[in-house]
Amino acid sequence: MNQQGYSNDATDDKVVEIAKACLLKIFLNRRQRMMNDENENETQQNMSNSSNSSNSSNFNSSNSISSSSFLPALPLIDTCIFHIYASMKVFNSTTEVSPLEKFVSNTTNCLSMEDVTGVLQRKSLFHVLALLNACKGRKRQALEIWMRIGNVRSKFEKIKM
Repeated sequence: MNQQGYSNDATDDKVVEIAKACLLKIFLNRRQRMMNDENENETQQNMSNSSNSSNSSNFNSSNSISSSSFLPALPLIDTCIFHIYASMKVFNSTTEVSPLEKFVSNTTNCLSMEDVTGVLQRKSLFHVLALLNACKGRKRQALEIWMRIGNVRSKFEKIKM
């Protein structure tokens, strides 16, 4: 903690938030490297396919082994990133898009609906659940969630009046 510039009297909650932020940086960096490696391998494969068809088959078979070995890890990395974002207390604004909303809305995320739906429901993050549904092509489910959110808000506003 002292290396990060924080005093010894930092609260436990502050220490946990700092640790989450550090883990998040590690996972986001790893995800970015994996995505860059995948894009580079696709470019190399496309170039080798167009240059020489007889030699490219040998190159592609050896190259695809190294690039595909990271692909199964991407859903795990994305799930870790999701859980960290969902547990962080840093963002609590209704006017801006949260990092969690941005992440689940990204079409390149490899989140599994089964892995994250329960968390979003328990934390009452229904808007984020709708965004994830929309991103995964489940437009009807997303609209149904947003419709229920709207109905609850309108009932709440009637009670306040």
